[in-house]
Amino acid sequence: MKQKTRMKVSDKANVRLTNSKQEADNSINKRVMRGVVEQIATERNEKAVALRDKGKIKDARKELEGNAAYLRNQAKNLGGSFEQELNKMAEKNNDESKNLDKGKWAASRKSMRARQYKQKTQQSY
Repeated sequence: MKQKTRMKVSDKANVRLTNSKQEADNSINKRVMRGVVEQIATERNEKAVALRDKGKIKDARKELEGNAAYLRNQAKNLGGSFEQELNKMAEKNNDESKNLDKGKWAASRKSMRARQYKQKTQQSY
């Protein structure tokens, strides 16, 4: 016989407001932000695959090139060890934008989908 029970969960959040851009920038958790950037880039990469699957090669190329630019910009903003990781992702997107034509698409699509899955599930292997 099941009983209905209620659980209560609570926690506290610390919040600080500032008008200083420098103070706000310094308070960014770069490790978390890198994860956010990677997930956004993965979603944009998925959008490019969907566009290419519909035969919209120009739109897919534009999406991948825009994604590469976004990643390079975020790499510069985050700096440090994250810069190299995000620049590597940007280069991959740039390379993928050149492999959308019929002859190269099947292999490119397969590697893109595998990387998307890895990023979405945050697998390290």
